[in-house]
Parts: sequence; C-alpha cells; structure tokens
Amino acid sequence: MEGESYIENFERLVESVERLVKLYEELESENLQLRETIKEKEREINKLSERLERFEREKGLLKEKVDLLISRLDGLIQNG
Repeated sequence: MEGESYIENFERLVESVERLVKLYEELESENLQLRETIKEKEREINKLSERLERFEREKGLLKEKVDLLISRLDGLIQNG
C-alpha cells in the first residue's frame, strides 16, 4: 500500500512537470510571436515618422512659396 502511494505521488509529480513544460513551451512561443509583432510595429513607427518628417518639410516649403506669392500679390496691388 505504501509503495502505491509513492508511485501515485511520483506519477502526479511527472504529470505536473509535463504540464509545466508544456505551458513553458506555449509561453515561449507566444513570447517569440510578441517580440516579432513588436519589431513589425517598430518598423511601422519608423516609416511613419519618416513620412511625417517629409510632410513637415514639404509643408514648410509650401508655406514659404505661398508667403512669397502673397508678398508679390501685395506688391502688385500696392503698385497697381
């Protein structure tokens, strides 16, 4: 009887360890997927940041051109 108790305890221990190993493997896989997702999102952020910088530069150039045109129009109106 005592021998069976040890065997049962050992079997429960083996089952528990197997569940823990399986859970560890699942979590490890999920962690890897999440890391890949983070890398993708970081690449997206970098691309969007570059686009935003480009748009800001273009906006500045357009503002300068519009200001110049307004100045020229004001000059024409005052001289005309």
